[in-house]
Amino acid sequence: MKTNVKDLMSLMMAEMKPYKAGMVLQNMLLIKERQKPVLDENGLGVFVRKLPDQRRLIYHSGDNRGFHSFYGYIPESGDGLVILTNSDNGIDLRQDIYSAWIKFQTGEDAPGYLALKQKREINRYLAAVLYLLLGCYIAVAVIRLIRGRRGFISKHAQKVKWIFALKAVLIGGVGISLIYYTYFLSNLNLAAGLKQVVMAVFLWLIGLLLVAIFPKYRKRKQSI
Repeated sequence: MKTNVKDLMSLMMAEMKPYKAGMVLQNMLLIKERQKPVLDENGLGVFVRKLPDQRRLIYHSGDNRGFHSFYGYIPESGDGLVILTNSDNGIDLRQDIYSAWIKFQTGEDAPGYLALKQKREINRYLAAVLYLLLGCYIAVAVIRLIRGRRGFISKHAQKVKWIFALKAVLIGGVGISLIYYTYFLSNLNLAAGLKQVVMAVFLWLIGLLLVAIFPKYRKRKQSI
């Protein structure tokens, strides 16, 4: 099924003003039935939520990998909003636009939006700390490499090579699992700045693997 902003706007206007859309009585009754809440906010294909000023918001949102959307309207005022995005970053953009529209309509922030902004700030700081620590870790490893305290894996004993192989398998396993859960199963919601944290973790895994290629030389105990 394909749609666009124009089609969704036409659907929205038809649902708000069925008389002007030339709908017959039977279709108008179906629209009213579809807008009736069944389970809490759930309607037949739409959700119905009470706004702070007690007006109804009839809406539906959707999320797929790379696509995020929202369509909703306020029957009492005839105002509506359609958002279609074609990027993973669209999930945050959609929330910002929706919240700005709700504030314009009611004078209050959308429910949960302040908590979302705080979560973004926390994730932004967390990602920054991870990047900073990674930079320090790489810098220390490079300094030790220049000073001869680290060397390429081929210059080390067989035992060190086996340890490197084990580290590579573990790091690779963590990386593949993270990719699988975030980009294939979508179990981790990458909204609210969490994507930055995940990217920082990916870079940490790459950094750990690169440093592992140049293990530290073990100090030999001097015999007395």
